Amino acid sequence: MNPKALIINLAVGTVVTWATSKIVKELRIPVYAAPLVGTAVTVAVNSAAKRLR
Repeated sequence: MNPKALIINLAVGTVVTWATSKIVKELRIPVYAAPLVGTAVTVAVNSAAKRLR
């Protein structure tokens, strides 16, 4: 795997995890809705990361 792609993938995963937990805590979203928030955050972060690739 390309080292740049690997670093970007790790960064995307880290940002998604951090942002999902932050959104769930700050907006007091129920835990059972966390996967939906995670999916939305993943889509947003991946869209932004495509510009870096």
